[in-house]
This record gives sequence, C-alpha cells and structure tokens, in this order.
Amino acid sequence: MSKKELWGHLVPQNDIDSTQRVQEFFACVAALMSIQLRSMVIHSPADFLSFFQIHQNGNDFEEEYEELQYVMSQIMIVKLRVEEPRIIFDPPFRERRDIILRCFSEIIASADQLQRVECAIFPQMQNQRLLLRSVKVDEPLVEDFIDKAMQIFKLNTVGPTRYLNTYKKYNDLLNTKAEADVVAFLKERHSLQGFVKKIASYQQLKDEISLLRITVPLSMFCLDCHILNADLCSRAQKLKEKLVLFEVEENRMLNKG
Repeated sequence: MSKKELWGHLVPQNDIDSTQRVQEFFACVAALMSIQLRSMVIHSPADFLSFFQIHQNGNDFEEEYEELQYVMSQIMIVKLRVEEPRIIFDPPFRERRDIILRCFSEIIASADQLQRVECAIFPQMQNQRLLLRSVKVDEPLVEDFIDKAMQIFKLNTVGPTRYLNTYKKYNDLLNTKAEADVVAFLKERHSLQGFVKKIASYQQLKDEISLLRITVPLSMFCLDCHILNADLCSRAQKLKEKLVLFEVEENRMLNKG
C-alpha cells in the first residue's frame, strides 16, 4: 500500500491494542481531503457562473433590433414556431432555466458520496459509509452562484420576447382573420383588377416575410426563425392560391356559358 510507512506504526499489533491513534490519523487525512475536495468543487460552479457572466448585460434592445449589438457567441438556440394562434418559444424558457439549474446540481453531485481513503486501503471497510465532506447545493455560496446565474438568464429572456413584436403585423395569418377576410372577399363581386390587387397583396406579404431574419443573435440566446417564417409564407401562399383558383374557376364557368 502506498505510503504505508507513514501510518503503519499506528495500527495496533494485536486485537486488544487501541485503534484510537490510527483512527485519528485517518480522520485527519479525511479532513484534509475534504478541504481539498470542497475547494475544487466550489471552483466549478464559480467557473460555470463566469460562463454566463459574458451575457450579464442582457439583451433588451429597447426600440429597434441591431444585429451588431450581439456579436458574442450564443449559448442556446431557441426556435420560434406557431401554436395557433400564438408564436411560442421551443423549448420554453422554463425548460432552459431548468437545464441550467440541473447543471449546477450535477456539478455539486459529481463530488458527492466519495469514500474516505481507508475504504480503499482496507478491503473489509469498503462497504462502510465513510464519506468525504463535499459541497451541498443548498449552501449559501452555491445558492449565490445559482441566484446570479438565474438573474442573468432572466435578463436574457427580455430580448426574445421583445423580438416577437416583429411578427405582430402578421397576426391575421395566425388567428384566421386573414382567411376570413379572403372568404368575405370572395362572397362579393370584384373586377379583375380588384382580384389582381388582392392576389398581389398576399404575394407581397409572402415576399416580405421571406426577407425576415432567419437567425437572430441575442446575447445568451439565438432565435431560429426558419420554421416560423416558412409557416407564415406558406399561409400567405395558400390564401393567394385560393384567390387565384377562385378566379380561374369563375372564368372557366363564364367561358362555358
């Protein structure tokens, strides 16, 4: 056994000798190892927090979004998609927050339940619950790291929520108002010029949506708008096709007459 010469003389030579001295020796070893272990563990959540502190200013762009405001690398991708009649974040920020909290818990748990050195030295002690003292997740210092990370996280949910205002003008495509408008339009009589103008308006809407940003860097997060933009384009295209098909069918009927 490594370094046995440092503690071998403390071991009782027979069954009636006291084990106090060797117990005290290994208790000192355990205390020293616990201090070293705590020191290493406590640096890990501190390093994890520093990873987030790059984004501590948040991403509230206030009025107009400027991409060059957020040139740092993002940590997470958040997709935008439709859950009628709303645009939602996928996955929700609640789940992102829980992932971060779970990371802190896993960091702390990684050093939990480590056995003292005598359990490795003496086979007969392997099943005994002799553990090094590590850091607990509910200790004030760890809770402070977590609170600071959560505050940074909260500051970085402002920008994505604000960016949804970009899509407000397309709400009618999501809440069936645009479809109802087309149905009402088709119930009325219109000139060919009126139809052309209405069809062109949906083509213009589709072209406008197709020019929207596909990715939106926002400090900690990057919004992936590809699915949402494609969905909105598809809705505008379907309404346009509905108008075109109606006009084609109407002209076909007139030509038959």
